[in-house]
Amino acid sequence: MDASVQNFITTLQNIDIFPYWGHNIESAKLLKREGDTLQIYYSVAEVSFPYKNRDGIYLNRFHWNSETKTLKVDIEILSNYLEINNKYTRVKGYGYWGVKELLLNKIEITFYMQIDPGGNIPSWLANNFIDNSPYFTLLNLRQLLENSNTSKEFYFID
Repeated sequence: MDASVQNFITTLQNIDIFPYWGHNIESAKLLKREGDTLQIYYSVAEVSFPYKNRDGIYLNRFHWNSETKTLKVDIEILSNYLEINNKYTRVKGYGYWGVKELLLNKIEITFYMQIDPGGNIPSWLANNFIDNSPYFTLLNLRQLLENSNTSKEFYFID
């Protein structure tokens, strides 16, 4: 992607804009931040009717390795950090973001998540989490990062 590691960090730490680029993210709210290395946020993902939307509490830990010019953001889902809201089904899982600085303003991003969407859902809905969410999240993130320093308009894919 044509972006800097700092652009990526700024975007990931700005939870208010997460619903604009995270695929099917209905809402997101920062719960806690400790410096620039830890953040906890709550988000709700939209799911097709008649199934309940999914919610999760995500802890991101940021690790920068200056020798290899790589950033790793470990993602832990804190299932019990907040009380369960019966309006949603709580997800479980973990993952990470990997960002490698290739050249000035050129990065490579890896995104990995293992999510248990919870509840009894059909295979097509589970496959939506597996296939569509990572693809469209990265596509939207790329568009946001590559256009963040220009006057170009961008349109997110739902």
